[in-house]
Amino acid sequence: MVSLFLAAESFFYSLTGGEAGPPHPHRSRTEALPRVKSFDETGQVILSTVVRHAAERMEDLADIINVAIEELIRESFELPGFSTLHKEATAGRRSTVLSTAALRMR
Repeated sequence: MVSLFLAAESFFYSLTGGEAGPPHPHRSRTEALPRVKSFDETGQVILSTVVRHAAERMEDLADIINVAIEELIRESFELPGFSTLHKEATAGRRSTVLSTAALRMR
């Protein structure tokens, strides 16, 4: 088992020209794709907007998260972590429920 690991490590070392690999190998793969944009402030604004609109039509968090993922992919953004998606979907649903409750109390 150790020899297999050493062989794999040696092979990777030879592929990289003797340099250590990047600290986050997935980043180099997404950066190599010209269309994929880093999830930044623009991506956050898109995520927040899409989640708010989806929460007006849907109640299930999984459905809201799926709509957000579809939109981020359509806009060519890399996906944020699940906790970011979950927090945003929860906040969107909460704000929709609160605004609906406020309208009913009038």
